[in-house]
Amino acid sequence: MLNVITLVGRLTDNVEIHKGKDGNVGSFYLAYDQGKDDTGFIKCVVFNATADTCDNFLHKGDKIAVSGRFYDRQFTRKDESRGHEAQILVNSIEFIDVVFGEEEEAPKEEEQKPVAKTTRR
Repeated sequence: MLNVITLVGRLTDNVEIHKGKDGNVGSFYLAYDQGKDDTGFIKCVVFNATADTCDNFLHKGDKIAVSGRFYDRQFTRKDESRGHEAQILVNSIEFIDVVFGEEEEAPKEEEQKPVAKTTRR
């Protein structure tokens, strides 16, 4: 059975990182268009190196594309009622409109200067 979802949207807040016994786990909410004048929100979960990369480079408002597995997490609240939350367990992320800070600024190409030609006689 195929279970793949790809969404493009913007982060609603900075990435939250939690230290796990098997590595880092990061999470963030992605706001995406659901049609005319309607926005949806879904929790995205990233693991290990991807979590570290997201923590270092992504910030609130950045536009990204995520692809992964849809997961409907079920849980029991303190009052014993049951709940669920839709999540994407992320396999890959593409940075679309990410603003890099001063320390994280992407390297700029150096301007090519003209080279003077000389002829030997």
